[in-house]
Amino acid sequence: MLIPLILALTFKAYFSDAAMHIQPYIAKITSLATVLLFISSVLLYSEIIMDNSDTLVIILLFFLGSMAIGYLAGGQISNARIIFAIGTGLRNPPIVVLVASQSFSSEPMAAIAPLLIILIGLSILLPWAVIIRKRRAIS
Repeated sequence: MLIPLILALTFKAYFSDAAMHIQPYIAKITSLATVLLFISSVLLYSEIIMDNSDTLVIILLFFLGSMAIGYLAGGQISNARIIFAIGTGLRNPPIVVLVASQSFSSEPMAAIAPLLIILIGLSILLPWAVIIRKRRAIS
């Protein structure tokens, strides 16, 4: 995670005009990659997800609870509440997947549970982002 960040910041520091020019394209590629990752993860792990469907309720409550805490901590500014809700909802599950899969490789749910948090989070956040975008466009 750190290496791509350093590379991107270095590129922006030395080639700011080029970075500003390609940023919209990179944002679209990132969005497409996120959707493809979401779909492929659901398809790849669908059997494990169904076998452990009882944990989905707990994961959903965890995600919604953490989003609510972030939303309430956001203060009076609408944009800040939204950013805090998203930030607390998806706070570090990718790192948890890495640590869990490396530390508990014999336990498949150790890596699947954080992945389910990400999948549930994206299934809530992607439609929410579309709704927010439409509301902003109307305003």
